[in-house]
Amino acid sequence: MKQQRMTLRYNAPAPERNEDARYATGEDAWQNDSLPLGNGYFGANIFGRTEVERIQISEPSLVNPWLKIPKGIRGCPAAGVNSFAELRITLGHTDPTQYERSLSLDDACAYVSYKHGGVTYQRTAFTSYPDKILAVRFGADTPASVTLSVAATIPFLGEYTVQEGDGLSKTGTVAIEKDAFIFDGTMDYFGVEYYGILKVLHHSGKLIASESQIRVENADDVVLLFSCDTNYRLCDQVFSESDPKGKLAGFAVDKDGVQTVIERAAARSFEDLLARHLNDYKALYTRTSFQISNNGDENLYTNQLLELYREGKHSTYLEALLFQYGRYLLIASSRSRLPAHLQGIWNAYCDSPWSCGYWHNINIQMNYWPSGPANLSELFVPYINYAKAYMSAARRHADDAIRANYPEKDAGDEQNGWTIGTGCSAYYIKGSKKVRHSGPGTGAFTSLLFWDHFDYTRDLDFLRDFGYPALRGMSLFFSKILVKTNGKYLIQNSASPENVHEGAYYHTVGCGFDQQMVYENFKRTIEAAELLGITDDFIEDLKEKLPHLDPVLIGDDGQIKEYREETTYSSIGDPKHRHISHLVGLYPATIINDNTPEWLEGAKITLTNRGDVSTGWAAIHRLLLWARTKTAHKCRDLLNSFILHNLNNNLWCSHPPFQIDGNFGYTAAVSEMLLQSHSDAITLLPAIPAEWQTGAFTGLVARGNFVIDCTWEAGCIRSVRVSARSGGVLKIKLPKALIPDGEAAESGVYQKDMTTGESILLHI
Repeated sequence: MKQQRMTLRYNAPAPERNEDARYATGEDAWQNDSLPLGNGYFGANIFGRTEVERIQISEPSLVNPWLKIPKGIRGCPAAGVNSFAELRITLGHTDPTQYERSLSLDDACAYVSYKHGGVTYQRTAFTSYPDKILAVRFGADTPASVTLSVAATIPFLGEYTVQEGDGLSKTGTVAIEKDAFIFDGTMDYFGVEYYGILKVLHHSGKLIASESQIRVENADDVVLLFSCDTNYRLCDQVFSESDPKGKLAGFAVDKDGVQTVIERAAARSFEDLLARHLNDYKALYTRTSFQISNNGDENLYTNQLLELYREGKHSTYLEALLFQYGRYLLIASSRSRLPAHLQGIWNAYCDSPWSCGYWHNINIQMNYWPSGPANLSELFVPYINYAKAYMSAARRHADDAIRANYPEKDAGDEQNGWTIGTGCSAYYIKGSKKVRHSGPGTGAFTSLLFWDHFDYTRDLDFLRDFGYPALRGMSLFFSKILVKTNGKYLIQNSASPENVHEGAYYHTVGCGFDQQMVYENFKRTIEAAELLGITDDFIEDLKEKLPHLDPVLIGDDGQIKEYREETTYSSIGDPKHRHISHLVGLYPATIINDNTPEWLEGAKITLTNRGDVSTGWAAIHRLLLWARTKTAHKCRDLLNSFILHNLNNNLWCSHPPFQIDGNFGYTAAVSEMLLQSHSDAITLLPAIPAEWQTGAFTGLVARGNFVIDCTWEAGCIRSVRVSARSGGVLKIKLPKALIPDGEAAESGVYQKDMTTGESILLHI
């Protein structure tokens, strides 16, 4: 099968719409039409305009606290992650022809090409992880044809946010020094110092600097180099210090470091910078490919693909493109000191949606669900580092919760396990002393990420040093808040995330979400202890409690019950609620599976009643759940629903507004449709729709750290390659024609003991 290029393509620039939006309206060009670049340190959005190009810069530690104040009465700096810089490049090309802009996922570059005045102009932009820069080249096919003016601003400056003296200021200056812009400022509340440099290089022509802009005339090409930094440090102090001004006390922004980054980049040619970027990026991106029988759609513009899809003409190319887009976005946003937030690494607003925070009742988890199966486990490391930094604070939150609700079980400072609430940021995490809209199962929703990271990498050092202590600490907290009731161990202060009954968040005992998450965390803690050879009284206690957690109950309609006191489907709660938290035992957990047929059928009944259409990430959770039930036609329904209702023109997921969790979740869901490994054996193509009957994938990862390649035709598997990165016993369901001669496969499960680095190829 011919390798398809994976590219977002458009035949017009991003329109000029709500250019200075202070908050997301759903209509502005930034979230709907700009194309995102990112290197983990910062993000850039490219608009591809020919008269005045716009480039917007985001940096994820440039943060104010989230304030719930009605729109319209806030001052400039406002709340959450804040936009770092706006660049405007005046070109004056008002009547271009043969225009095209694109974002190549294959090389993480944004391109623009058009003709104007008989000259063909080309533009290439990328953000480099190894060189920590944004590089943009403006070129032409005719010498001395590039003339442009560059201006730069720091958006949303102000002395206060709500009222004078509130300490929520953002101050800063942009100065021009020779051929460079210098950005220098402070966000006051957390004492965030920020600094950046934009350097303008040119070949031939003339550079003229004034107080407000840098102009280059009659050059062969112009190259912009940008880098930035803040004084943020990811460490315990940031989360443990209660005084906002103390969180970054003693830390200064490394201005010399930014200067060095720019000087080193300027000393290299653009071609060299690009080559270094490609070598770095492709080492991650090319691990995995996915293609469905080529229908020629790769030659259509992305906006055309969306329009045709809405007319009922499904594009398998678009569906494959979205899979790789999620991988691209994760590489772009999760490689540096902070993990990907609610909008990845991007934000253009002073009032960022939901503060661009780290929301822990499904959103941050969905961000990282694809990292293991889609062969990008290293990209989960920023979240691991984030968790290491907040862990002391999380243990103190557990202390607070135990002392407030179960004082007789208090074991002393930081001896009660750990817990985490929903709304978190780069500067604080929430606790769960008092249940509001999500129960304490949120903590296991998080700790399960650490087990999954181990399961896909089989990194015993990680499990020993952090994964197991995190799982054990969460189990310790749960062991203190479970109360034995009629022979069952139940969470007493329990809530199914954000669901409401009769207009209020519903609080109860032992809801499905909490019990299933406790069960999964206990189960994985026990497994981890066995792998590490740990036996003690605490592990024995978990083994005793595990069978009595009662995690899944079937209701009068055959549905899985969200609440223990529920009778028929949704006799309590919103019947179409976006969260479907009582099915977490199906995904991301594993308690509901082929070995529990009544529960699996109950999950299908619940999913059918909940409906397909929802907000972006919620539609994707439904897709993930249907994939786990191996119901291919419902996966088709959810794919359709997501693409029809939850995508912007630039393929960002719309909640609305834009949230990146749906993009990441889509990649995880397609991985589940192609390969599942959570049950007794690896299963290939468990939930592919009819339109995917011929295709191929390479580099998907199964639990146990087995890397799988697969080709199929007319729904029949033609070849399978398995590479064992960590060794171990391979168990994989295969058609009889693929089983090697003379080897047994009980119930179609082929089993082989593989050594580290060993690879096998089975084919017809």
